[in-house]
Amino acid sequence: MQGGSIICRPLQALVLPHAHLRRHASCPVCCQARRSKSSAAGTVAPEAQLAAPPPAVAAQHASPAAAEPPDADELQDGQGGDFHAFFGHQWGPRWRRLFAALAAPTRHVALHNAFLLRPPAADDLPGAMPLQPGAGRHPALAAALQAAAAAAGGAGDGTDSSHSGSSASTTTVQALHWEPAEPAGPDAAFGYPPPPTDATAGLSTHYWLDPASLLPPLLLGVQPGQQVLDMCAAPGGKSLVLAHFLFAAQHAAAAAAGGGDDGASATQGSGSRGAQGDGARRGAVNGSAAADVGYSGQLVCNELDTGRRGRLLRVLKAYVPADVRQHMRVTPHDAARWWGRQEAESFDRVLLDAPCSSDRHVAQQAAERGTTAVPRAAWSAQRCRRISGDQARLLAAGVKALRPGGRLVYSTCSIAELENDKVIDRVLDKAGGSLAVISHTLQPLRASGPGCSASASASGSAADGKGAATGHDPAAAAMVASLEGMGAERTRHGWLLLPDATSPPCGPIYLAVLHKAASSDLRRVKVNKYAGQSRAGGGGGASGGQRGTAGQA
Repeated sequence: MQGGSIICRPLQALVLPHAHLRRHASCPVCCQARRSKSSAAGTVAPEAQLAAPPPAVAAQHASPAAAEPPDADELQDGQGGDFHAFFGHQWGPRWRRLFAALAAPTRHVALHNAFLLRPPAADDLPGAMPLQPGAGRHPALAAALQAAAAAAGGAGDGTDSSHSGSSASTTTVQALHWEPAEPAGPDAAFGYPPPPTDATAGLSTHYWLDPASLLPPLLLGVQPGQQVLDMCAAPGGKSLVLAHFLFAAQHAAAAAAGGGDDGASATQGSGSRGAQGDGARRGAVNGSAAADVGYSGQLVCNELDTGRRGRLLRVLKAYVPADVRQHMRVTPHDAARWWGRQEAESFDRVLLDAPCSSDRHVAQQAAERGTTAVPRAAWSAQRCRRISGDQARLLAAGVKALRPGGRLVYSTCSIAELENDKVIDRVLDKAGGSLAVISHTLQPLRASGPGCSASASASGSAADGKGAATGHDPAAAAMVASLEGMGAERTRHGWLLLPDATSPPCGPIYLAVLHKAASSDLRRVKVNKYAGQSRAGGGGGASGGQRGTAGQA
């Protein structure tokens, strides 16, 4: 931990290594194993044939006893068959181990607030220690933070960086971990203490979130001066990371010049089409005091749901200085309908953390009830298909909102291929050669044919021969190595981090990175017949999906 002069740190993380929000006697790994009724009757449920959780997973919980699979009658009476049959088919013998890891309580990290313009203090989280790449806890995550900081100082993937400023190259990244005390009893909680407020800045010191939630904004490659859209922004953790990369260095320069303005507030978008012209859009967030100290760039945080948007606004007010909030806009739009039509090709970077079926939340709810059964009211394959259609519409809108040469990151916390790679498939089919998947190299491709749909290989050429990487980027290569070091698994179009394969466990999260090579009128992505029941763009609901698990940004 460093001291002395004021240092601008655009991204610092404190990591909490223990998992439990609270301990449940019914946790699929912690609990005493139930004897299967079907085994007693001589009938073995399909999940009973699957592999037991590995010792590394069981050792992270209070009891070594492993969970039994769902009873045969639970699979037959509709109380768990759809969920377990669906994912048992997708994941095969791995499913039992993966389900146990999903049902375990979520691990959190604490993101240090870079706008404090100081390193984490000893009284923020007593006992916090620096994370180091290659050593200690979350070494690969620490390396990913460093790689993202290095990328922020470069020219990115083709978007204009002439207004980025030299401050981007001077930013540093530091991460810390903290060992909490053991809980007093089996039903007590590991402590996630509320963050204190810094007495000087008046801002909260850190923000709790799943460590995997840091990855989407890191992969976006945001640089100061860019126009950035967070399409489904609540509750605000990912938006806070984006704000760090966009504005922390500029805020430090403003503070050093004495030009900060504490009288501003986050701008609540009116939603009026007449006020959304390019000049009005930027003028609404650029106050004269901020302009005097050289701020550039804009972050737009969109959230359709009123309650979630209120939480987003509270997070921004608690963590982001007033002069920075002049360059942020919070909007209430239906993301699938607004951005591609009203503000097409307006953004250098787009983050779409899409509402999804939130499979970990479903598994954790089952654990809280003391069972492995998942009722169809909580999850069904039909609902998963409806959500997938909404996600495809959101992704198509995000691509339309992206400028040529820009980058989009699509993420979900679903483990269903239907909501992940297959959503990418649907949009690639409509995009022709204007869109390339660059998840596996994080470098743009030179499009040379329809679709250009395969991710680039590590050697720099597209897997299907329809494009070539534009050059070697050490920061991008370091980020890819960090993902692999965290235990991320490659999919056809992206990465998947699962709690049974990452150490320490995190996720689940799916990540795909897209590069828009040229303007294109995306042929219409079909709107499913349920779209009117769930306005896509952040709210969730019966057919709209849930936003993350407990503590995830």
